[in-house]
Amino acid sequence: MGRWVIKQACACKARWNTSGYKALTIAVNISPIQLTDKDLPFYLTKYINEYGITADEIELEITESSEIPDTNLTDIILQQLVDTGVNLAMDDFGMGYSSLLYMRRFPVDAIKIDGSITRDVLLNDTNADIIRTICSLGQAQKVHVVAEYVETKEQLEALSEMGCDIFQGYFYSPPIAESDCLNYFKLHNGLVQGKLSI
Repeated sequence: MGRWVIKQACACKARWNTSGYKALTIAVNISPIQLTDKDLPFYLTKYINEYGITADEIELEITESSEIPDTNLTDIILQQLVDTGVNLAMDDFGMGYSSLLYMRRFPVDAIKIDGSITRDVLLNDTNADIIRTICSLGQAQKVHVVAEYVETKEQLEALSEMGCDIFQGYFYSPPIAESDCLNYFKLHNGLVQGKLSI
């Protein structure tokens, strides 16, 4: 199933490129268990080549909702994924098992702050302090900090002031089908400059 999702993402990105949206990066969630699939880097490269896209048009978001296996095989697979040229992101950052340890194990291009932290940022001072700390870490490591569950302008402005630089949530759009994406891109051309998740 995981390989199928990656293949569909590559095919979708190729279609968007044909429609003039090559500048977008498409993000695909992968689970820690997929990092035990020794053939994952091979299939990722195969699909990228098959659909005529470049590796940096794909971002793999590794969810931190369960522990990444601490094995030599996992480290080898992570390095092979990095070597393909795709971007790696740590999803659900701050609420999982060992965020900081994972950042030591492999280079990431982005950290996505878990929505349970960003959702209440206007009401919870502790959450705000956590977000500022994560943003400081992201800036020090020169990685993007993505705020999930952004639903209002006030929330976005607060998160931006704290140091987040990419925003995801209903403030921009609920999840939509691929068939509706091109219309969304046309209507919001000024906003469509970054990453889209599937």
